[in-house]
Amino acid sequence: MLESAMSSAPSITDTLRITHAMLKAVRKAVADGGHIEDLREIDALVGVAQAETERRLEQELKNSAR
Repeated sequence: MLESAMSSAPSITDTLRITHAMLKAVRKAVADGGHIEDLREIDALVGVAQAETERRLEQELKNSAR
């Protein structure tokens, strides 16, 4: 049972891609909502998370190309 659950789990690369898209959507929602000044700290934290996700995704893609 554990094996079948693990085999259907997304790869780390897929998870990073999904996470990146979600973080990008969050930042867009904050900007589009016109609340960027009120939510500056949240936007900054989400931006850091987005940048880290990009870094990890690049690292994973580089490692998988080897």
